[in-house]
Amino acid sequence: PYLIVESITTTPEKLIPGSKAEFRIKVGNTGNEKAESVSLRVFKDASQPFEFNEKSDFVGKLEQGENGDAVLKVTVDKNAAAKKYLLDVELRGIDEKNNVVIFRRTVPITVNPETRSNSPAAALGVFVVVGAVVAGYYLKKKKGFHVPERNSLKRKLERNSLEKNSLKKEFHLFYF
Repeated sequence: PYLIVESITTTPEKLIPGSKAEFRIKVGNTGNEKAESVSLRVFKDASQPFEFNEKSDFVGKLEQGENGDAVLKVTVDKNAAAKKYLLDVELRGIDEKNNVVIFRRTVPITVNPETRSNSPAAALGVFVVVGAVVAGYYLKKKKGFHVPERNSLKRKLERNSLEKNSLKKEFHLFYF
């Protein structure tokens, strides 16, 4: 047997800091004989931002040209840097002569930057804006509460300005 990693998919497709995910790693046998008891084990470097529920998964028997899946559940650290990480895996099986065969492979895992729409602060901001609009509508419709119109406020300001000018003129006439 000759075991390879054919592909890796993640669910969700885009990993972001703080997310929980599933890695589905497709293992293939491209050798000339079958492999029994095939399994995959991950070797995480301490600097990598992944916490695995289980670090290995059993794939089963793979005939020549067959493939199977290993599934690992993982949590991405909330402080993970957005970049590509190279994860070391070990593929292990037993050949037709009962020899244990081991293949080391490296799989790329990309952590994407957290988008604003996924952040709690963005959700809170939307909630506050919607709440303010609803509260404003409610208060405007509530009996006894009156929101002055813009034009009436403008007229009051103009009237106050005219009165002020009139008082200034009277003051000048009386004292000078």
